[in-house]
Amino acid sequence: MDIVEQGMNADPASVAYDTLESAKAQGADIVIIDTAGRLHNKVNLMNELTKIKRVTQKVSSGCST
Repeated sequence: MDIVEQGMNADPASVAYDTLESAKAQGADIVIIDTAGRLHNKVNLMNELTKIKRVTQKVSSGCST
């Protein structure tokens, strides 16, 4: 199991992108992206989650889900 991480204050969508690219390169079957702390009443955090979703959909297009 590999862990993909970036430094403090890294853009969460960038971390998700790097994680998926790494998983694709390694032929991984499963990827877990932890988005803990995104509360539904925190607009900026929910916007980050929306961006993460867009990035992951773009990177994983063509992959089975």
